[in-house]
Amino acid sequence: MALHQTFAQFLVDPEKVESHIRHYTPDEWDRVLQIAMRAQLTALLYHQIKQIDIERPGEFQERVRLYVRQVTIDSMQKRSELGTTLGKLNEAGLLPVLFKGAILAHTVYPSYTHRPMGDIDLWIPREQMAQAQAALESLGYLYKEKAHRSHAMQALGDGELQMRGQTSLQGLVELHYGVFAGEWMRVAANIDRAAVYDRLVSIRICDQPVRRLAAEDAFIQIALHVGINHQMTVNSLRSLVDLEFLARQGIDWTTLAQRCREWHVYTAVSFVLDLWNQLFTTEQSSQAATALPFRRARLLRLFLKPQDLVEGHKLSASRWRLLYQLSLIDRGRDVLRLMLHTLWPDRAWLQARYADTHLWTRFQHFRQVFSGKV
Repeated sequence: MALHQTFAQFLVDPEKVESHIRHYTPDEWDRVLQIAMRAQLTALLYHQIKQIDIERPGEFQERVRLYVRQVTIDSMQKRSELGTTLGKLNEAGLLPVLFKGAILAHTVYPSYTHRPMGDIDLWIPREQMAQAQAALESLGYLYKEKAHRSHAMQALGDGELQMRGQTSLQGLVELHYGVFAGEWMRVAANIDRAAVYDRLVSIRICDQPVRRLAAEDAFIQIALHVGINHQMTVNSLRSLVDLEFLARQGIDWTTLAQRCREWHVYTAVSFVLDLWNQLFTTEQSSQAATALPFRRARLLRLFLKPQDLVEGHKLSASRWRLLYQLSLIDRGRDVLRLMLHTLWPDRAWLQARYADTHLWTRFQHFRQVFSGKV
């Protein structure tokens, strides 16, 4: 079994590959640590190592302990910030939807310290956004609008307002207009956002009331976020581990497959599931692969292989990036729609992006498309 596959399997089921890991050389252990650090999975790796009794090089053990100690401190600080943030929003009469890293860390991993939390991502209903922004500003967070990420642009595409903390104990809190963001989702897919909102589940995190996505919706969101928004580049291996641990909580695969077809995201999700199954080959990944047979396997497997994920390959930097995104669209007519939208966007998009809809603005946009700036 190749090292990349052994490493991935070890993260989710250490006993299954214990016999392979037991014979690793110091150089192989060093490579394992490099992969884990790049994927921000060192704390989980350390946890899994402790589940089995195998000998590791002393230098490896010391480096892992030092790193995990810092990750644990960071996780505790982020948890404290999360509790304060949720508490302030609750005081303002708001009940946000927590998604992505923070909710995964607190609900599906063995411990919240095993899954690093970067930003705090909160979905806020559109009509409550101003109130949520004011609540965070009272804690010292500031929003600074960027020209290419204007408030209007974010609102149009289910984007986010980035609220940046001003102290060492505050990080980045993102207030999202939705959980399926971006032009690919807006133009090429048909996501029923109202139904997603109706299926929200109320829970408590950090002793504060909050809501989360239904399991199937959360699974699709993670798959699309890593496959479309991040183009299998940013923390893609960690996202596949997220899918594995989320699936263990229980997924209705028939419902998920039907939802993917109705939303026209079947190809994109099945591509991510194919990579997940190739790397981990667990009971959950096999069930997913059976429920969502992979489309366009010959074409899409040319873009990315499982070992590329482990080695940190940057598909988003590839010259084939646009072809990759178009290949993930379910229907041919939606491919044409996205291409037309890219070259000749609607007036609402032009107004949000450039605050202008004149012909000269369209010409300038056209130039930016062909120079790779859009």
